[in-house]
Amino acid sequence: MKILLVSNRYAPNLGSAENMVSWIAEELVARDHSVSVVCDPRVEKDRKYNGVSVITRAYPGDYDLMIIYGRGTNQKRYISLANTTKTLFYPFFSLNKTINDELLEGCGKATLLGSVTSLDREHLNALGYKDRTIHIPFGIPDIELPEVEKERAIVMVGGFPGHKHFQEVVNWWLNGHGLRFTWKLYLCGYYGFWHTSPDPSIVIVSDQGKEISYDDLQLLIAKSALLVRNTSKSAFGISILEAMRAGTAWRSTRTGAAADLNPDSVFKNILDFVIKDDPFDYLVEEGIKERTIFKAGYTIDHYITALLSHLNSNKSEIPGGKRPLISLTTNVKNEEMVLGRLLTSTKLLCEENIVVDTGSTDKTVEIAKEHGSKVAERVWRDNFDAAKNHCGDLARGIWKAHFGADEIFVGDTEETRNFLKFLPDNITCVRVPYIYSHDSVGRPLTQYNRPWFYRGNHRFLGWTHENLTGLTSENTIDYLGCTIHHWPKPGHLQQKVSRDLKVLVEECNRYHHSDAKLYYLGREYFYNKLWVEAIGVLERVLTLNNWDGEKAHACEMIADAYKVLGRIDLYLEYLHKAAKLDPESRNYWNALGMFYYHKADWKKAAVYLGAAASILKRIGEFHFIDKVILYRECVDDMLSVALYNIGDIERGLLHAERAMKLNPDDKRIINNVQLFKNALGRR
Repeated sequence: MKILLVSNRYAPNLGSAENMVSWIAEELVARDHSVSVVCDPRVEKDRKYNGVSVITRAYPGDYDLMIIYGRGTNQKRYISLANTTKTLFYPFFSLNKTINDELLEGCGKATLLGSVTSLDREHLNALGYKDRTIHIPFGIPDIELPEVEKERAIVMVGGFPGHKHFQEVVNWWLNGHGLRFTWKLYLCGYYGFWHTSPDPSIVIVSDQGKEISYDDLQLLIAKSALLVRNTSKSAFGISILEAMRAGTAWRSTRTGAAADLNPDSVFKNILDFVIKDDPFDYLVEEGIKERTIFKAGYTIDHYITALLSHLNSNKSEIPGGKRPLISLTTNVKNEEMVLGRLLTSTKLLCEENIVVDTGSTDKTVEIAKEHGSKVAERVWRDNFDAAKNHCGDLARGIWKAHFGADEIFVGDTEETRNFLKFLPDNITCVRVPYIYSHDSVGRPLTQYNRPWFYRGNHRFLGWTHENLTGLTSENTIDYLGCTIHHWPKPGHLQQKVSRDLKVLVEECNRYHHSDAKLYYLGREYFYNKLWVEAIGVLERVLTLNNWDGEKAHACEMIADAYKVLGRIDLYLEYLHKAAKLDPESRNYWNALGMFYYHKADWKKAAVYLGAAASILKRIGEFHFIDKVILYRECVDDMLSVALYNIGDIERGLLHAERAMKLNPDDKRIINNVQLFKNALGRR
């Protein structure tokens, strides 16, 4: 698609809208769109930058889509041409009654983008925007930001001496109200400030003609305890998002777009916020809370989603005709061994295959094209959610299903398609049985229901171990009429374990650990046989709000790590903790039973294996931690041997027969059943 972005200039200017323009332009280029940014000729010249064409003159009718950012002089020129092509207008502030009504009325057929609150809707509806408004949360892209120690410092971004609130903060500081002698105040002004500081505790970070680099700004915000954002009456400030990501507390001096996140963002609250006996620890704690808000989903991906959803909403009108029911999406690199198998299994299920290649050097792309796939390219950035969301943005289907190249679909395609076709509109995600691993004869070892088919606004979130966002019990349903099987290439699991650990460590270093991510990090340390590191992380998981199934599995991994380290006492202690946390899983009762089985302590083995055998689950009731093999013949088989050795022949026969029913071809089990019958006959 040929896209025109309208901006004043194309530069990473401190805290300004141009940051967002450049990020979105480059992300759209990465998604195979042709992007030009038309800027004010007084401040820009024609050039190329990271695949984006920066130009000073354009006719919107030559483009498939025009996106107008902001309300500057250059933007106003192009608003008058909104009727010449499909147009999105993003004023870059909260859409309320402060908007210039004349400006909006001149937008013609443009669709409005912005942060729209319920109070604004009546006003916008009156201007004719009832069905032409898209809400987007604010966000920033993924940029490397190391963890840094917090300083006793406040950083103020935005404005110049003429700004009322900017001057109030400086005067408040100079008058000795608060922290002047033990804290620093960093000042970053848009349009220049003093050449020399009037007070040694005030540090001038940027001055007229000397802008701070964006990397330096990030580090400055990250190391400060509080960010004060001097907003104009409607500005938001990208620096607030940097503060949220860095775990720095923040306040803005006026209401505006920032009010969506911080309803009390008035100057008085800033003073109340910082005038405390010693606010340092309090501010750091508040910053950590803000980081949690940011992690909930304020990312650049929301912008791209909003832009592309505007196009996707009319996909039936674009070349290609009627929208397919199901689109398969997959990311690949050197998958010639398995990709053909996947695409063959889904041939009758999915009308559209979207294959995004990340640098294959084998025949992967050729195989994809042979199966009629649409192939795109993307640079791999160790970020699975971004890669999967990119695939989804390229898909036209009503439903999407993201497959790994080493997975296959098994089931009745017509029945599955009919099931999806007639679901009510409120169902936007379907979970199906997923078999992650198999034994030597192809039987499931790990099986659970996993979200698979999705539609609407769900997005993947997480660099690795990514999940679909927005899933609830009301919009998600289980379907057992098909199964997804994972059949990896030789050596894949070892490669995955090493890769996932690297990505998880980086992700957790950049952000505060979420409860789920910490569990996965501990698990990857365990899989990599880093026993001490695994124990340390998993012990922390037990103190967090993870669900009991994850905590139980964490206990089992801690137990196994201690076993390797020779601490059998702690091995047994943590297995008992696991069984207490998740008593409805066979995993931990069986582990305890088998420990005593191998010790020939038949009485204890019979007790624990008996507890395991009493737990019954059906297909669809397993979660990803369950070892499905334990719900076949093995537990009854081992229990029957333990019972035989303590002389409980009748119960032993019962469990031996149950084992034979579950695996009627096992000659050893058949012989054991006969052995029990002979023993009973001799009584």
